[in-house]
Amino acid sequence: DEQLLQAWKAEELRRALEREEKGEEPLTRPVRLAVKDKTDIFYLPPVVTKPSSPEALALGEHLQKVGATMYGAFWCSHCYGQKQALGREAAEKYLAYVECDRKGAYNKRDLCKEKKVPGFPTWEINGELFPGEKSVEELAKISGFKTQ
Repeated sequence: DEQLLQAWKAEELRRALEREEKGEEPLTRPVRLAVKDKTDIFYLPPVVTKPSSPEALALGEHLQKVGATMYGAFWCSHCYGQKQALGREAAEKYLAYVECDRKGAYNKRDLCKEKKVPGFPTWEINGELFPGEKSVEELAKISGFKTQ
């Protein structure tokens, strides 16, 4: 039910903002998922709390149009920092994120191995891998995004 999902997301954001205000570390979130006729615990990355700037939203839309993908892991602080730099709205609406850790929810570990992802985060833009956390300006330059 869409209403229930929206309420859950709002509560997750409220809790994440509360932790942030207290100066506490962001939390990964355990979820129980059925995989191959078996239920197991997997993990979601921390909730992105920062709002997106207009520039980050425009860049996110551009990254989606050029087929950019971010490879990461739920426990990776630099992956979280990368998503925070883009902001919540851009990350939710435009970011193509691939979870690489086998304990990450909805992971695509085999794809990460196939692509030879060297570390986290790694961006794939125009068929080339760019490891490391990037600023919004660096992502714009790498992806050929023209700022106004």
